Amino acid sequence: MKKIALYNDIGVSTLSLHATQQYFQNNTVELLTAEDIYNNKLDNSFDLFIMPGGRDRPYHQKLSGTGNQNILKYVEAGGTYLGICAGAYYGCRTIEFQKETKQAICEDRECAFFEGTAVGCLSEISGILYNEKLSSASATSVTIQNQSYNTLYWGGCYFIGPIDQEYIIATYDSSKNRPAIIYQNMGKGKAILSGVHFEINHDFLTTYETTNSEENQKIISLANKLNHSTKTLSEYMKEYLSV
Repeated sequence: MKKIALYNDIGVSTLSLHATQQYFQNNTVELLTAEDIYNNKLDNSFDLFIMPGGRDRPYHQKLSGTGNQNILKYVEAGGTYLGICAGAYYGCRTIEFQKETKQAICEDRECAFFEGTAVGCLSEISGILYNEKLSSASATSVTIQNQSYNTLYWGGCYFIGPIDQEYIIATYDSSKNRPAIIYQNMGKGKAILSGVHFEINHDFLTTYETTNSEENQKIISLANKLNHSTKTLSEYMKEYLSV
């Protein structure tokens, strides 16, 4: 059992937050706000710090300066940062999100675990522009060591810039084998950045309902594509993270 800090403040997707809590339910999970991080509550009693999916820009607004310095201090002292989707964008030096569209966010970030750029969205996977509803999510697959795994894609990124092959955990099957999940060492710790939502899996989707019947049909469709008859990234990452 691991002790996990899960970021919960403005910008965090409620759906991703709940999915992450369920995914790590066999561990001790504590929710931390930006104020908690400013007040040094993110210490090395935590094995893992998770920045879930949602919106990166509010993360930046709430954590700039001291907050990000404390996250870096945590990792450099031996902690592990796990960034999922928005949390992965946030962990890169530069973001290019929906470049040349009205939704564009092309900015630098302070933590910069990865010195390159997080680029999204991947239209060849989603087929439509990202929105905060699951209607823009898609089942996709990634490859790890010549094995394909199903997972959920929902507005995430791929990574471009200086990175050795050994630090690429997974690549997108349908996007020119671009990196989907990477890790980077920093001090005594490391950062794991995932462009896909491996935490939103079959088990979670089968218990999740909305008031929108059309969206519920989408959820059922996604759940069926992430069923237990195929190998899923969700299962692989539990082994990788030892949770």
